[in-house]
Order: sequence, then structure tokens, then C-alpha cells
Amino acid sequence: MAGAIEVRGLVKRYGELSAVAGVDFSVASGTIFSFLGPNGAGKTTTVEILEGLRHATSGDVRVLGLDPWHQGAELHRRIGVIPQDFRFFDKITPKEAVEYYRALFHTKVDPKALLGLGVGAEDDIENRRTHHDSEPDHDHDDFESFVVPIPEVGDPARLVQRIAVATEAADVLRVKGFAAVTGKPLRLLVQAVGPRVTHQYDRPWMAAEARHGRLVVIGLKGLNRTAVESALLD
Repeated sequence: MAGAIEVRGLVKRYGELSAVAGVDFSVASGTIFSFLGPNGAGKTTTVEILEGLRHATSGDVRVLGLDPWHQGAELHRRIGVIPQDFRFFDKITPKEAVEYYRALFHTKVDPKALLGLGVGAEDDIENRRTHHDSEPDHDHDDFESFVVPIPEVGDPARLVQRIAVATEAADVLRVKGFAAVTGKPLRLLVQAVGPRVTHQYDRPWMAAEARHGRLVVIGLKGLNRTAVESALLD
């Protein structure tokens, strides 16, 4: 019996660069499957091909028996994907979000049932406390963000180290963005939450793009911008 995912001889090239070089694997229905490997190994590219977001150079790919590239519309109605940097629209309610995605994917799920509305839980709200109830009030005015332009780097590990140093500042909450690496045709995505920094290559630089990076720094109001920029650009 065919698996939920079947991949045979998958190849993805960008010019002379092979992002994926002859991958074969099968995922059975009802199982959990994870990709493990170093940055630049082709994990993200493979997943995006499975989702129908990128076209394979060669090989055969089937998800739920469908070709993701040529039958993407049908496939997207049957799968769910949460991107790494997913976020809802600003100022949208949970009910509006469910209704929007329900319409987008032509599903019939009832937003009230999914959100638990009308089942009586709201009548007992005072007895349903969360850890947030004991926290001091705050809003978006408590935070600020700014962008730091990053010149092309020769050593990604050195950039990661600089980001880790910058996040040690007491008021820095998150750093995210991308950089150009000398000799690499792909952008390097970087993200830090506290001292934990992750990075991976995502897509080729476009011909019209300047090979300059940008890092967005998010922190508490009043963070020392000069010190953070100095750490990132050291």
C-alpha cells in the first residue's frame, strides 16, 4: 500500500547548485516523520516541494496520491501546514481567522464548534483562570523594534555568535532576518529567541536584489539600540 508521502529520486537544482540531490523516502499514513540534518542539507526545499510551493527539477513526488505541483489546488484542501514564521493578520479575531481560512480552503467546519463558543464555558469564565491573570498589564507600547542593515558576511558562525551576544542585552527579546554569505547563492535566514539562535539557507538571491542583509531587533521599550547595533556589527 502506498504511503501518505512517496518520494523517489527527488532533485532540486538552482543553476549548478544542487539543493536536493536524489532523495528517496516514504511516510506511512498515521505516522510522525521528521527531517534531521545540517543547515543547507535541503530539508526546507524538500518540504516546500511536498507542499507544492517549489517545482522539483526531477524525480517523482506524491502526497496523498497527488502530484503537489500539478495538483496543488486539490492537495491544499486536504493538508495543513504551519510555516515557521506564521502569524495571523493584525487586529483579527479568532472567529474571523477561522472564517477566513474556512473560506480560503472551502471547508465546512463551524467556527463556533472549533472555538468552543456556545458550549457554556463562557458562563464559568471566572473559574477558568490562567497564569496571565497574575501578570502585570502590558500592551504593544511596552515594546519597540528597529532594523539593522547587515553587510555581506564571510563566516555565518561569526554572525550567529554576534547575534547571541546581542541577545544577552536584558531588554532584547528577539532578533530575526537574513544575511548574504560570501560565495553562497542562497540567503541565510537567522532567528534568535533569547540566547537560542537558529539559521538556515532558504532561497536564491534574485538578480535584482542587492546582497545586503537585514536584522529586525525586537525588545522592551527603552532598549539600548546603540549597544545592540554595536554587538551585531562588531
